[in-house]
Amino acid sequence: MNLLKKSLNDTFLYFLGTAGSKILSFLIIPFINTFFTVEEFGRYDLFLITVSFISLAIGLGFDSGFAIIIVDNKDNKKLLGYLFTRSLWISLIFLALISFFGYGINNYYNFFSQIEFFLLIMYVFTTYVSLSVFNFIRWLGKAKQASFINFISSSLGIVIGLVFVFFSTNKEIEKLFLGMTLGSFIGMIICLFVAREYLIFKKLEEGKSKLKELVSISIPFVPTYLSNYLVAYSDRILILTLIGDMYFVGLYALLYRIAQIGNLMLGILSKGFLPVMYNNYNTVEGKLYNKKVFDYFNLLLVPLFFFILLIKDFLIKILSGKNSEDYLSHSDLLPAIFLAIIIFGGMGINGFGYTIKRKTIYISFITFAGVLLNFLLSYVLIKYLGFSAIIISTLVTSIFSTIIYTFYSEKLYKFNYNKLIMIGVYISLFVLSVGLFYFDFFRE
Repeated sequence: MNLLKKSLNDTFLYFLGTAGSKILSFLIIPFINTFFTVEEFGRYDLFLITVSFISLAIGLGFDSGFAIIIVDNKDNKKLLGYLFTRSLWISLIFLALISFFGYGINNYYNFFSQIEFFLLIMYVFTTYVSLSVFNFIRWLGKAKQASFINFISSSLGIVIGLVFVFFSTNKEIEKLFLGMTLGSFIGMIICLFVAREYLIFKKLEEGKSKLKELVSISIPFVPTYLSNYLVAYSDRILILTLIGDMYFVGLYALLYRIAQIGNLMLGILSKGFLPVMYNNYNTVEGKLYNKKVFDYFNLLLVPLFFFILLIKDFLIKILSGKNSEDYLSHSDLLPAIFLAIIIFGGMGINGFGYTIKRKTIYISFITFAGVLLNFLLSYVLIKYLGFSAIIISTLVTSIFSTIIYTFYSEKLYKFNYNKLIMIGVYISLFVLSVGLFYFDFFRE
């Protein structure tokens, strides 16, 4: 009960810090759909998902790596500050390299205009620094500080972006990007001020070896973080190359964004629960607690599916603005992608075996296999099922990856998760989703 109380208390603090900014991020969706077309909403979505993809790539898994390092070095503030500062420098060097190669790729394929590409890189830089500060403070157990800086850094970009568009005569998507970048820059300065005591630039005798340990622990998490975005990227590429219509990119973007509501709630819960779960995994009480959390999570997926089925049209209407009719024609696909993203996100609460046994490299193999499966399924099925194939492939990939991930984690360190419940729930969700795909496909 003490563990649950601590988890819920920290979760509430993170909810306060996250809810405001995330509500704003969803409020901006109907705003964009009111002033811009479905195709322009697709451009906005492509901008954001590119930012997220690059941020995760340059992050090198340091968020998860610090979870382990901080537990082992709680009282060594100077060492932790040194590692935090060096990890930022490493990530920013990677950002510079990605920017150089990305510029050439963008010039060839013309995904973004020159100014959009510049704003994209600046937005990655500012938001990544802010997120790094938040995650580091969070793992230190300072829930109040982490909650505060998360709210400030996340909200400013959204608010200033909205202001730039609302008061401009010509409604251009570039003005939204400019406002978002300016706001995130201000948020970054505030975050760095809060974390100033951990910005340590002097060399430490023990720092080099610990930095190598941090990097070796962290990097295997990168494929897990990137896999969801790799799936999203491959889906958009397949839509553009095989369907050839930016309208479907915008359609996919709205369904994906609505589905992120579930991922958002899961993320808020995990921020409060994960530190407690990980810090107590080696006790009898903690082991039983971890098992219950994952088992109950799986059981709740079935009623969640039916709940989303009931409110799917409502969710689409409130977020789609003047373009609602364009989106509602594919509303039957929403429950499936909603659950697919939740299932995939749930991998974060049941894979302690990989970190406990320092076998995080296995995560790389499992997640890349999932990405490959998604791409191949989408490529084959899209010719026969059209746009619906993108969603069914995402669901199958999520189920496959999570089952394999859980089974191998249990082999490394047993929590005795109820595998029958997990598989039974996933099969039920797949059958229900296929029925909805059937109706959606014959309406196309």
